[in-house]
Amino acid sequence: MSVEIQTMGEGGIFEIAAVVIDEVLEIQPFTDVEYKILSSARDILAEGSILEAATVATNSANTAAGLASEAASAANDAAGLANSATTSANTAAGAANTAASSANSAASAANDAAAAAYNAASPAYGIKINISTGVVTRVGNPTMHSTRPIQNRMKGCLLSDAGVVNSYLPANSWIGADRTGASGQVMVEVPLHFFKCWVDGGEAYIMVSEYPIEGYKYIPKHYIGAYQAALDGTKLCSVANPALRGGNDTSAWDGTYRTLMGMPRTYMRRYEYKAAARARNASATTEWNAWMYNSYVALTWLMCIEYGTLNLQLPVNASLDSNGYKQGGLGAGVSNLNGTAWSTYNSYNPFITCGYSDGLGNRSGEVAFEMPSEYGELTTYVNRYRGVELPFGHINQWIDGINIEVKTDADGGTSKVYVCEDPANLSDTVYTNYEYRGLLPRTNGYVKEALLGSNGDIAPSLVGAGETSYYCDYFYTNVTTGELKGARVGGNACDGSRCGPFGVHSYYAPSTRDASFGSRLCFIPTT
Repeated sequence: MSVEIQTMGEGGIFEIAAVVIDEVLEIQPFTDVEYKILSSARDILAEGSILEAATVATNSANTAAGLASEAASAANDAAGLANSATTSANTAAGAANTAASSANSAASAANDAAAAAYNAASPAYGIKINISTGVVTRVGNPTMHSTRPIQNRMKGCLLSDAGVVNSYLPANSWIGADRTGASGQVMVEVPLHFFKCWVDGGEAYIMVSEYPIEGYKYIPKHYIGAYQAALDGTKLCSVANPALRGGNDTSAWDGTYRTLMGMPRTYMRRYEYKAAARARNASATTEWNAWMYNSYVALTWLMCIEYGTLNLQLPVNASLDSNGYKQGGLGAGVSNLNGTAWSTYNSYNPFITCGYSDGLGNRSGEVAFEMPSEYGELTTYVNRYRGVELPFGHINQWIDGINIEVKTDADGGTSKVYVCEDPANLSDTVYTNYEYRGLLPRTNGYVKEALLGSNGDIAPSLVGAGETSYYCDYFYTNVTTGELKGARVGGNACDGSRCGPFGVHSYYAPSTRDASFGSRLCFIPTT
């Protein structure tokens, strides 16, 4: 093969390449496919258009790149403008949020001011209980937490069997006044007031007022025995009388260190306390009773509201805080005895004479009591709330007007609370004319939640707290036997931190009697 070389440009080079391929095709055998490929290459080279196409393609690519660059630049400019707009929008949104926050703060301040104005004008005051934590806060009219108008109108008196106040006892000390029963029963007058309980947003509100408010429950003026009840013949009484034998009436102990003279009466069934109370005035058979549950509830909430706590066993603190509010509580009460030592000493009978703390008069506080040497060296404290001696501790107290239907696990596994506020319908055997209020826990434990409801029921609904948390008092129950149970309250001398008003126990039937079970006299006028 020979090729003539000539001077040529770019196109000539492609022409020579085409001639070379022609020569090769003539002398070299190829497959059909190879032949077609080389022929196609020759035709393209012969046309000399590859460089032009490449040049055009390059120019087009450069032009496209330039346009793409311009587009990218424009996009970047647009993105910059968008970012600026976003920044402006965010700035505006921040300003709007700040304005909204200021408006909310102003609204909150306005609501607080309105609430403060309402509370200052309202006659109601009370406590708020955070159900999930048990924390208590004073709420309502702040002035009334310092003046305590309802509690300050509680006072000791001598009440006739006809329910007439013969005289009021000296405010600072009752010692020197006739408290034997000859001048009337020694009672504490609880003034007429109004009460409301409700739950809102996980918080329970307990409120009282001197004056009627729509939705508030009427609590009539009534009288609570100043002392744990004694017995004078067949009549239940509230007296400080050393001539009356209390406890389980063991006369063989008279004149010894175990003497029961002047002590509260125990070892009686609940219906026996009611019958002995009714015996005070046969013509007014429903006004005198053993301590009624509704009266017990009213007193408990008055105590809690006054001290701003559910833990009424907090130490006594006579000083007011900077707001003029009460601090502390009523002390542990007579609750620190050893059970075995108490049994050895006097078989769980009472040992504090009625009226031991009367030097306090209408005031609250505690008085030290030195146990006799036959018990052992021990100081205990007789507590008092506005004339009511030993509201908890010393001996358990039967209360009437509450029946508890306990069923065994095999029979349904419920403990239902029924309450009767009409003394004419009291019963120890049925629930007729009683109102269902809720379910009690099925196990023992410190009270974590109470039934509450519109009546402010203090019977427990949940246990699992501790001696200084939530309601701070202990609950005992017995679900191994299905029967109607009565309610004992307050705890006894060896219950320690388990004592307190929220321990509404459902352990025994009302027919049970024990040397450490007593009660308290109560008078609720029917007119």
